[in-house]
Amino acid sequence: MQIRQLTANEMEERIALSEFAFQKGLSEEEAKEYKASFRPEEHWGAFGEDGKLMSGLHLIPFEMRAGRTLLKMGGIASVATWPEARRYGCVTKLLGQALVTMREQGQTVSMLHPFSFPFYRKFGWEMTVERKMYVIAQSQLPKRSEVSGKIVRAAKEADAFNDLYDRFAMGRVGMLKRSPEWWRSKVFSKPGLAAIWKNESSEPEGYILYEVSGGTFAVHEWVALTEEARRGLWQFAANHDSMADKVTMTVPADDESPFLFADPRFKQEVVPYFMSRIVDAEGFVSLLPFAPGPGTKACGLRSATNSRRGTTAFFASSGTRKAPRECAARRRRPSVPTGSLAIFKR
Repeated sequence: MQIRQLTANEMEERIALSEFAFQKGLSEEEAKEYKASFRPEEHWGAFGEDGKLMSGLHLIPFEMRAGRTLLKMGGIASVATWPEARRYGCVTKLLGQALVTMREQGQTVSMLHPFSFPFYRKFGWEMTVERKMYVIAQSQLPKRSEVSGKIVRAAKEADAFNDLYDRFAMGRVGMLKRSPEWWRSKVFSKPGLAAIWKNESSEPEGYILYEVSGGTFAVHEWVALTEEARRGLWQFAANHDSMADKVTMTVPADDESPFLFADPRFKQEVVPYFMSRIVDAEGFVSLLPFAPGPGTKACGLRSATNSRRGTTAFFASSGTRKAPRECAARRRRPSVPTGSLAIFKR
């Protein structure tokens, strides 16, 4: 078995594997888009002795937020194997190669959307992102209140939305830094309209991407930077009462919108979403800001795939970081799987 990057000539073979594995054929327009954006250096494959592609993996370079810090992140996507090549360790070898490549590229963390949480947990990825899905009857929406701003429908252009998105993402962990191409192909490609909330000084403070169809007001994306913007967006959704009898939306797990509702007993479903893994522990910790504080604290990391290798301990004192050192696992220092990002709090 040979593990290597694909060439441009192997693009059609990669498309065929993905279409079969994910049981979704590309339309003519989707195929054209895929071919135009295909970067062979991002695609890794496991090849048999006959030179045929057995398994593939897409390693996408991203930047993600950890509060105000931007981290290089390797996104794992489109992992697929032909049935006759399964159980030969193809994916294990591809993931191993991906981790090596990410480390070489300075990507200290990795994220993926798993088909199976137990499968990727074996390789050190752990659940770090979950979302809430709402289904709300129109009659349950927050009551209308006086707001001084206004909402304006807008064209789907990245320049009009990216600053609001970045300001929202700056207070969170795991959100992507979006490129104009990402806005175009992944965000604005969804059907529907867009609107921006502006305060009384005409300064943008929020936006909504939405679609009204079949009696449902479906929110694709919602950002509110102020309380007034949040109330204004809810009022905008309620103004569609003659067209939609319910609102559906997906929000961060810590969303507090239900506190605005007189009756918050609408459907709220928490859904596990993304998994993450620390690729380079020392590099990861060195990039995070630590607030000054008294004393010294230790945080241990142990290998998720080989516990016999012991624990790597990081020490922080008065806002500074000291170099990591290896310590024996039997000394019982606090340890967590290397896939967990939640242990690092600003």
